[in-house]
Amino acid sequence: MSNKTSILLIEDNVGQRRTLFDILKARGFEMLVAENGAEGFALLKEKPVNLILTDLGLPDISGIDILREVKTIYPAIQVIILTGSATFDSAVEATNLGAFSYLLKPYDIDQLLMHIQRAIEKQRVDEELRISKQMLDDVTQGITESIFLISMDYKILWANRTAIDQAGLTMEQIVGNSCYVVIHDRESACEPPAEPCPLREFLATGNSRTVQRRHDKDGNETVVEVNIYPARDKAGDITGFIHVSRDITERDRLEREIADKVVQLEASLARVRQLEGILPICTYCKKIRDDKDTWRQMEEFISSHSEADFSHGICPECFKKEIGEIDEE
Repeated sequence: MSNKTSILLIEDNVGQRRTLFDILKARGFEMLVAENGAEGFALLKEKPVNLILTDLGLPDISGIDILREVKTIYPAIQVIILTGSATFDSAVEATNLGAFSYLLKPYDIDQLLMHIQRAIEKQRVDEELRISKQMLDDVTQGITESIFLISMDYKILWANRTAIDQAGLTMEQIVGNSCYVVIHDRESACEPPAEPCPLREFLATGNSRTVQRRHDKDGNETVVEVNIYPARDKAGDITGFIHVSRDITERDRLEREIADKVVQLEASLARVRQLEGILPICTYCKKIRDDKDTWRQMEEFISSHSEADFSHGICPECFKKEIGEIDEE
């Protein structure tokens, strides 16, 4: 595959077409030539190019129509229009349709070469930006966290797919709107202490912290964890904020359940008074001596030092013994 920059030249004037073809080919460009619009589009279908040089007045289709069609089907291709009969209206229309430049014949060849180099450089930069944006989209759109890019005046500049889905709006409805409207359904910015705004806190202190916010939408409460990161320019100045939030509703529910269990357990432990150490007990009456040297009934002592209660009965051995004594009497 060739790494040369490819140019499609569409020119119905044979002499101009041959001259420009020879000059550009000598400069190292890979050249395709056509004498009318139909032939030019046929070549484009077979081989994409980096740049199109087209005459404005062709026998079958105008250079403006070629520009319009190319920018619709092949938006990355740069187009330079060459004409011997320029008009103000055609120049404005060409610019609005995305022509890189509009040159009047007879043009200076050095000037044309300069425009060609700049057009190719623009295409290279545009392609790098497209790839970078695609990579950014691939990464951010697959993230389950909600991400907003917010300006210094609280306007949303961009949102990922998760943020759009959670907001229940379209990208067009989100971009340009205030974050407190989209995220919190408020008429004004959030106010502390009931509703602290992490963006304001960052501006005031220069520090970011994780905050939790509760949202009630259509009767369903959700809990989100919010982190704010500064967006900076090349000079290091803050130009906006990256607002990242994740839905922690289930985690919050589990944490509250655990906290309730801990409280219940601590309350139960506080009520339990353990019997430990050596207990002095009478061999005959089975009374227990407490720490005040008082002899107390075993049932009373255990009940006062634990949660245990007593119910009285008679075991089989004692039953036989007592019945036997009654029979003897």
